[in-house]
Amino acid sequence: MTAALRVHPQVTGIVDVDGVRAMFGDGWGLVRASNTQPALVMRCEATSELRLAEITAIIDGEIAAARAAS
Repeated sequence: MTAALRVHPQVTGIVDVDGVRAMFGDGWGLVRASNTQPALVMRCEATSELRLAEITAIIDGEIAAARAAS
């Protein structure tokens, strides 16, 4: 998932400390393992609700692709 996000045309940067944070020009998406349960946690922020939905869909798509590949 990290490699795919690194080459995604809308991603401006990646921070891979404690999960994967994909930086966009107008928001970000973070995926990391939960500290309290066996689950992935995803958080996203953006400058508008529309952009939030777009960033969430990009991150969701990469999670789905990584699951399908494993």
